[in-house]
Amino acid sequence: LPLSSSENSAPMNTIASVTPIRPRLLPVSEPATDPANWPHYREHSLFESAVSEAARALNVSREMAMMCAFGAMATACQRLVDVQMPNAHSPTITALMLLTLADSGTGKSSTERYFFEAIRQHNTAMQDADHAAQKAYETTQRTWQSKLKALEKAHRNSINSADPTSEQAAEQALQAHLANEPAAPQSRRFLYDDTTSQGLLKALHANSPYACLQTSEASSFLGGQAVQAFDKFNTLWSGDPVTVDRATGKSFTLPKTRLTLALMTQPSVLTQFLKKHGAQARGTGFLARLLVARPSIPDRQPVTPSERPRQAGFQARLRSLLEQPLPSQPQVLRFSEAAVDFWHECTAFIQREKREFGLYETHSDHAARLMENTARLAALLHAFERDS
Repeated sequence: LPLSSSENSAPMNTIASVTPIRPRLLPVSEPATDPANWPHYREHSLFESAVSEAARALNVSREMAMMCAFGAMATACQRLVDVQMPNAHSPTITALMLLTLADSGTGKSSTERYFFEAIRQHNTAMQDADHAAQKAYETTQRTWQSKLKALEKAHRNSINSADPTSEQAAEQALQAHLANEPAAPQSRRFLYDDTTSQGLLKALHANSPYACLQTSEASSFLGGQAVQAFDKFNTLWSGDPVTVDRATGKSFTLPKTRLTLALMTQPSVLTQFLKKHGAQARGTGFLARLLVARPSIPDRQPVTPSERPRQAGFQARLRSLLEQPLPSQPQVLRFSEAAVDFWHECTAFIQREKREFGLYETHSDHAARLMENTARLAALLHAFERDS
């Protein structure tokens, strides 16, 4: 769904549809994998400019650049905004689950660095601050423990003294001290790049609940015991609380987690994954929630280093979003009336194409979540492009 223009009078929290750049729905016979059919946005869009510059400067496909950009935008915006879909009673989150399939040597790592630079820097800064906070906590904890030992000794002595008044005072002092035990600081780490699905769930409990798994080699996440966690990630995608039960160790709950998956891997890795877990991955709805791109392969010609002003603008916007204070409640974005009409037009098209011989006849699970993914993308574009 297109962004509203700066001249549009729609409120800042309204996602608007603009007729001149209204996207057309592709006929079934037209290949959506043709790069010419990928959407383009207005010239002064930060997103559009950075995608175009990255594709040119890094000599990578536009599709790969777009997927990386969306992963970075979702990571920065998911903690700030939710979106109200026209057919839902409550808002949905704006986290995404992205999967880009590309062979080795097609620029996955360089594209990731282009779009995630500010995110990685912010994550490192948070970890450095956490390290300092942990050191301060350890010092405070040692002092607290020393006082605790002294108060426990005084309490024992008061019991032996057989003085009720002294014993009562010592007990009150001990209870007051126990109630003021310093709390360990929670880590604010939010970016992960090489972890298993089970390890990621544990990290979400220990660290920030607003997180992103960004990796150019997703074999660790898709391998091993990934199949056992599909239902957890489906629930996280929906924005609902997740309870992780442990046979050994302490169980825990993830109450308000926002997790974006920005996965990149080789097609052969996905092929092996589908051979082993494809039925379960699709049966649980995990695959249907993914936005998947199989980028075209450009000719890998040497690129002359040059300035990248669009990257600088894109990263500056990421920093401004990441540095915003966490609101008590995310802002809820709603569609304008024109966008609501277009929403229903798209929904009707999808429903028609789920019938026999339609585009989504054998992919009704994907189609059922397509408009929610579309709403999330629209909200991210809206929130990222606007200063307000």
